[in-house]
Amino acid sequence: LREALLWTGGDQGLLKVENNQVGIETRKAVIEEIERRYLTRNLHCLEMLYNGVSRILPVELLGLFTSKEAEELFCGVPEVDVDLLLKMTEYDSGLSQDDEEVKFF
Repeated sequence: LREALLWTGGDQGLLKVENNQVGIETRKAVIEEIERRYLTRNLHCLEMLYNGVSRILPVELLGLFTSKEAEELFCGVPEVDVDLLLKMTEYDSGLSQDDEEVKFF
């Protein structure tokens, strides 16, 4: 019987290999560990997202939005309506749409 290190994590971190074959119980443990790691690998990112969203919107309301609506709510729409932007822009300090600084921007 020899052991090969598959991942760290106590005794379950060792994959036991006998005659170059993995036993069915070990396979099950390996699959369960891979599944657990896959499902929790981005958990910290989801927690940070949840904490940020909960500061601006009661999270109970998130279920009211489709994924597309939530994306537009938090990220905006991917296209910029330039005509609408030009129409709605208010210029300060004597600037106008025809000034060089504005055109450059």
